[in-house]
Amino acid sequence: MPRTRFDGNDHSALFTDRPDQDILGGSGTATMIGRVITPSASIAVGKFLHVNPATTLGRESSGSPGLITVDPTVVVSVYLVGPRVPQPGDLLICRFVDFRWAAEHGGSGTGGGFTISGCP
Repeated sequence: MPRTRFDGNDHSALFTDRPDQDILGGSGTATMIGRVITPSASIAVGKFLHVNPATTLGRESSGSPGLITVDPTVVVSVYLVGPRVPQPGDLLICRFVDFRWAAEHGGSGTGGGFTISGCP
């Protein structure tokens, strides 16, 4: 049975026996934040790239910066949908779709943050 909690240290919680199915608790498809580690010359839309899973922590308040912790010991292959090509160090929101991790990169590429739908 898949786990629903992620304690920030145990990255195995990101992966379930069946990540193609909804996560127990109704939170939807498995999702993670990944920091791109593939060299720029190897990144292209429609290809796989590598990311390290990242956790976001920090004080919960509007406008406060979060603390992003990357686990360099775990490497995950992610299919890049596009439309833009990320650079090494960029953060991607990765979703488990059709038995693979996938991400789209459409942000500004400034590295300052990303937009969450439904938030002003």
